[in-house]
Amino acid sequence: MRSLLTVLRERLWFVVAAALVGVVSGSANARLIGLVNDEVSSAAGQGPRAVALFIGLTAAAFLSGLLSEAMLVFLSERLAYHLRVNLCGQIMKLPIAAVERLGRSRLTTAFTQDIPAVDFALLRIPAVFINATITLGCLMYLGFLSPVILAMTGVFLVVALISYLVPERRALRYLASYRQSWDQLISDFDAMNQGAKELKLHYPRRRRFLADMEHGSAERVRRTAVTYRLLYTLLGYWSRVLFFLFIALLLYVVPSHASLDLKTITGFAIIALYLLGPLDQIIASMPRFRAASVAFAKIQQMALQLDASRPGASLLEPGTEPATMTQPPTLRDIELRGVTHAYFREKEERDFLLGPIDLTILPGELVLVTGGNGSGKTTLGKLIAGLYLPLAGEVLLNGEPVTAANRERYRQCISAVFSDFHVFERLTSSELALDDRARMYLQKLHLDHKVKVEGGRLSTTALSSGQRKRLALLAAYLEDRSLYLFDEWASDQDPEFKEVFYRQLLPELRDRGKAVIVITHDDRYFGIADRLIRLHDGKLDRVRLAAAGAARRSFSQGN
Repeated sequence: MRSLLTVLRERLWFVVAAALVGVVSGSANARLIGLVNDEVSSAAGQGPRAVALFIGLTAAAFLSGLLSEAMLVFLSERLAYHLRVNLCGQIMKLPIAAVERLGRSRLTTAFTQDIPAVDFALLRIPAVFINATITLGCLMYLGFLSPVILAMTGVFLVVALISYLVPERRALRYLASYRQSWDQLISDFDAMNQGAKELKLHYPRRRRFLADMEHGSAERVRRTAVTYRLLYTLLGYWSRVLFFLFIALLLYVVPSHASLDLKTITGFAIIALYLLGPLDQIIASMPRFRAASVAFAKIQQMALQLDASRPGASLLEPGTEPATMTQPPTLRDIELRGVTHAYFREKEERDFLLGPIDLTILPGELVLVTGGNGSGKTTLGKLIAGLYLPLAGEVLLNGEPVTAANRERYRQCISAVFSDFHVFERLTSSELALDDRARMYLQKLHLDHKVKVEGGRLSTTALSSGQRKRLALLAAYLEDRSLYLFDEWASDQDPEFKEVFYRQLLPELRDRGKAVIVITHDDRYFGIADRLIRLHDGKLDRVRLAAAGAARRSFSQGN
């Protein structure tokens, strides 16, 4: 609960206002019960004044309850909106390596389950305050009728609270286990969607996968959900049992030790029966608050520190981005000095170390990077792109070290299409004639018969993998950056378009003064490179420098 309360601290005034309105509603409800008891226990009617008071209290209870609920609906949806936006912003602030470690399934679960859990809990706040106020008001009325009953009620509440909270700790552990199992279930579901083709084509694999899912993550989710929900259900009914035991105590034990008049007995009966509803509502809200606390703690454990305090929070607030972000630096050279990077290889149960790498990249140069699978080619590409951080050594842009302070600006001079690329429907370019330029490239990429561009938006991205890579290439072209990096871009292109890519598109980018880095296994095209970089088990094996590339760099440096 403590972690959930931190979400509300900056909007506390609004929560307090809604709670106070809820207190008004609860007080009106409690006073109504007292009024009913006075009317029932009175031999004569209370008259027009009592009728007017009854109508007024009813209206006050209705309107204040409705207002309290409406205020919290507004707050909860506003807060959920900021949590979603803030979660996306925090994910974008994380290093790519951290995002990859977390995995898509955990981030998806945080977005689709954890934030709604917090939202649902907030919606219960008005009901809790209303019912708590009703309960308190009714108890105060009982105390007015009989101090003995009030004292006994206080003792009962302490015993009931202890008997609820002790076993509730066990239910909370199962709730946390349920949330952990849900992460794995979402991961399995995501794997099923991503590997649907492979599962369709291989029955034994499909049978094993579904069996593992059925008896693994799905079963754990079912088992832990049933356990924690049954425990909370049991606690709810146990609270009812305690309540009726308390009624029995007052009905059968107290009268033999204390003299109670008819009004007191009648008032107790009415209030006791009425309190069953509010108490049930309070107890039923506990699982919601516990689930919200577990969900919020889960988000915090992923190092995604959510801040919903600013009412105007947004992913990109006007004026907060430095001007240099929209003005990428002019590339003179990128240099890697003694750069290393390490990560754990699960299959080999060892750390993989790339480097140390010493490399200089110049504009007007076409560099091919080759090597066996797992040699570190993609890792090198992500280091050059500023997506991975060096374990040791440094990356320099135009002789200036790339640090946390300027890394974002450094990335703005690079366009990349990695093997696990994504195509966005909306194109981005500083050019005014965006649609015309995009249509020209679509024709060059042989996609003009499948995709149209209107208002900077692609008509579709539902194409084959090779065609979507061409759309990714189109987006990169339109960005017009200083350095282009392509990771196995031509691996799923047909022979005809491979020729277009290697013989026309890449030389065209180079001739425009762009630095071009291509990770590839296509050895038949190695001859187009100014430089060929070969990696072997993370080490720079051999570098071949073409005479044309040397001459081009000399020309570039001379200008």
